Amino acid sequence: GSGGGQNLLYLLKEFVQDEKLIKKFEVDYQKGQLKYSELKPVLAESIIAFLNPIRKKREELLKDKKYIEKILRLGAAKASRIADKNLSAIKKIIGLT
Repeated sequence: GSGGGQNLLYLLKEFVQDEKLIKKFEVDYQKGQLKYSELKPVLAESIIAFLNPIRKKREELLKDKKYIEKILRLGAAKASRIADKNLSAIKKIIGLT
């Protein structure tokens, strides 16, 4: 449908750097001649290229289990401190302290 085409064009603008290519698909869409069989592979390749550095960094981090465990411990401790403060404030507000 037309909403799907608009959504794909929005994604295209976010992930594709080639302004001429974006314009081509926009014009095709406006003329009612958008070919999803052409748009989807271009969009998929662009999203994959965008996500590749993130995927590589994730793979790199997953190799270092001790680092991950350290980050999780630090995050849990920080979350616990924040939760304790919030809980104290809430108890004070509702008169439980």
